[in-house]
Amino acid sequence: ELTLIKATHEQDAAFQAAFEAAVARGYDKTTNNCATAVNEGLTAAGIPGDLGPLNSLPGTAGMRAKAASSQQNGGGNPTTVRIPKGGSPTPAVSRFNPK
Repeated sequence: ELTLIKATHEQDAAFQAAFEAAVARGYDKTTNNCATAVNEGLTAAGIPGDLGPLNSLPGTAGMRAKAASSQQNGGGNPTTVRIPKGGSPTPAVSRFNPK
């Protein structure tokens, strides 16, 4: 599942830098996993809801992004896209795939 939230270019850059720094530290399933990397990116982008040591729990980044997006958009819903395991990206997320 992928949740798209509105962000400024500055937020995007801060997110990417923090995400890449987390990835560069190396993967660890309990202390530095995909949830950790995304949550660190959200924190760097100024998205509220940092969970501290719980940032490594699966699903926390998505819940945090959905909550923040709803707050930022005056209660509006973020765009959430479900991609089945092994499935092809949908048009909504194809812009994230470099050609």
